[in-house]
Amino acid sequence: SVRRYADAILADSSQSDCHELVKNMLNYGAASQSYFGYNSNHLANDGIAVEAATVPAEGGEVTVSGKAQGIRFYGASLVHENKIAVRFYFTAESLEGISFGEYKYAKKNGMYYVEFADINPQDLDVAYTVSVSDGSDTLSVTYAPLDYIIRMYNKGGASAELVQALYGYYLAAEAYTAA
Repeated sequence: SVRRYADAILADSSQSDCHELVKNMLNYGAASQSYFGYNSNHLANDGIAVEAATVPAEGGEVTVSGKAQGIRFYGASLVHENKIAVRFYFTAESLEGISFGEYKYAKKNGMYYVEFADINPQDLDVAYTVSVSDGSDTLSVTYAPLDYIIRMYNKGGASAELVQALYGYYLAAEAYTAA
């Protein structure tokens, strides 16, 4: 299991350079379990102490520029699955004359979205841009997963602990890959 593998790494002093990364990964896993109500009697971080990350008070803004007739940016979100993904949501009556360029889009709940999937934890600060055109004008939206984390943490509510744990995982992954 992931926990047994993590325990083996944590017990091995020759791998001490990745101990904080492993602890924060387990902490994020436990926060995910709690948030999604999955196996919450056996949290991934049971018995492991992790200091809560301090999420910045500033940030979390979406940059929107230009416009495209017939389509409007609705919002962005993170998908917490096997890997992290950021989604950009758009509303439109139809997509006639609308181009997402190189991006593939899907439809969900009456909205269209473009997804950037398989984001590694150390790359949560990377900003993604989606440009949508109506043939003559372009609407561009730029957003980083880190922006979502900051916005949702500062908003409070049920997902605050989850995004705080994800932020800690990001910091530990960034430190590990920079070493």
